[in-house]
Amino acid sequence: MWVLNSNENLKNLKFRKTETSEIDEVLMKWFRSARAKDIPVSGVLLQEKAREVGESLGLETFKASNGWLENFRTCHNISFKQICGEEKSVNPNEVTDWIRKLKSLLKGYDGRDIFNEDETDIFYRVLPVKPYVLRRQL
Repeated sequence: MWVLNSNENLKNLKFRKTETSEIDEVLMKWFRSARAKDIPVSGVLLQEKAREVGESLGLETFKASNGWLENFRTCHNISFKQICGEEKSVNPNEVTDWIRKLKSLLKGYDGRDIFNEDETDIFYRVLPVKPYVLRRQL
């Protein structure tokens, strides 16, 4: 699997064990697991998870800086891409059931008071539209 997702320019380099090697290893396992479950992963989420891992390993001086993130992304061949959810379509029967439920939920509301969150910017903590992915994943 590493060969498929490795950076060709880094193949012949010898990596030395660094203070963050253990963090990188744990974080990469977590990242692969999250992406296998189609969980979108942003840079901020990677940095927060790295801080948690560093803290659990007793590395109080570790800062998951933007520079660290960029190095981590480069080393593990992770890119920032938009993921289209259409290929993972929903069962049409579930959609029909949901539309019926939605109609009953919306009774009593005026049409101008109903919003589609994709078209508004009121959800500042929404999952990222362009999460990090392994380059060969898409």
